[in-house]
Amino acid sequence: MRQTNLTYDILGDQTTAKVGSSTQTSSYNQVNLTSYSNGTATSTPQYNDDGLEIAEKSSSSSPQLTWMTNNPSLPLLASDGSDYFIYWPGTNS
Repeated sequence: MRQTNLTYDILGDQTTAKVGSSTQTSSYNQVNLTSYSNGTATSTPQYNDDGLEIAEKSSSSSPQLTWMTNNPSLPLLASDGSDYFIYWPGTNS
């Protein structure tokens, strides 16, 4: 069994995850994730004016996300061209 140690900032955002000998770090501003690093690569998400992530720049790739937002009472669907993600407004998921 590998030991996992998690640390959080004062707002409850996870800032580090140590799994075995690997360390992952995350940075946040007041609203969003601003960077993520797994020790070998760093990703920086970009957001539109509505706070939705629209792209993620990393050392290995830069996928673009397309949001389908025509009905605000339904969950939002995002696609990066190969995978789809569901986001329900007002949640942290």
